[in-house]
Amino acid sequence: MSITKVCPICGKEFKTKQSRIDDGRGKFCSRKCAQASRARPIARICRNCGKQFKTCQSQIDHGRGKFCSKKCLDTSMPRLIRTCQFCGKEFTVKRSAIIYGRGKFCSHSCQRKKEPIPIEKRFWRYVEMTDGCWLWTGSRNSKGYGLIDDNSGRSLRAHRVSWKIHFGPISPGLQVLHKCDNPPCVNPAHLFLGSSLDNTRDCISKNRFPSKLTSSQVIKIRQRFADGDITRQQLADEFNVDRSTIGLIIRRKTWKHLP
Repeated sequence: MSITKVCPICGKEFKTKQSRIDDGRGKFCSRKCAQASRARPIARICRNCGKQFKTCQSQIDHGRGKFCSKKCLDTSMPRLIRTCQFCGKEFTVKRSAIIYGRGKFCSHSCQRKKEPIPIEKRFWRYVEMTDGCWLWTGSRNSKGYGLIDDNSGRSLRAHRVSWKIHFGPISPGLQVLHKCDNPPCVNPAHLFLGSSLDNTRDCISKNRFPSKLTSSQVIKIRQRFADGDITRQQLADEFNVDRSTIGLIIRRKTWKHLP
C-alpha cells in the first residue's frame, strides 16, 4: 500500500511503501534529497570543551562528529606515559598507538637511530625510473648530484651508492662517472669507474671543462714561455686570464695531460 509523504528537503509530495517506512527509509523523495540531508549542517556540543559546532549526518553515522577540533579529540583520549627505548626520555602517547605496536620512541630521530632502515632499502624510495636516466628525487648538492644519508649522519652521493648496490665496492682512488652527463642520474647502465684523470679527460672531450682556455691555447702558452721571449704577465694579458693561471699551467699543476 502506497503512503503519501512530504520530503523534508524540497517539500515535494511523494509516495512510498509502508515497508520502507518500517525499515527506517522512505523519508526523502529522491536520492539527491537524501544526500543533501546528510550534508546539511547539524549543531552539536563538543564533548571536551562544551563548545557548539556544526557537523553533517554522514560524520555522525560513522561515529565521528563528537568533537569540535582535532585538539579536543586528542585531549579527550587517554594518554599513557612511556619511556623512549633509545634515549630513556619519558613521553606521553595515545593508547591506540600502543595497541598498533607504536609508541616505543619519543621522536622519529630516536626511532631511526634505534631501528635504522638499510640504505639499500631507502635508496629506492627516491628513484624515478624512466626509459633513459633514473632520476634521483631526494636531496641534491649544489652541482645536482643526489645525496643520501648512511645512517651515521654522513651524506653519500646517490650515484656511488647505486654502483655499490649493483656492482659491489668501489676501489680506493676511483670515481663513479656518468656516461649521460646527467648528475642526478643513478642508472647503473649510465655509470662507469674511472680515475680523476679519466674524469678530466671525459670533461674535456665533451667540452665541459670549466676553463676559458682551450687545449691548443695551453700548448701554445707553454711553448712560448719555454722560448723565453715573453713573461707570465704578458701571457695573462694576451689570453685574458689571471697571472696565477698562467703560472699553474707552466708548472703543470693544471692541464697535466697536455704536453
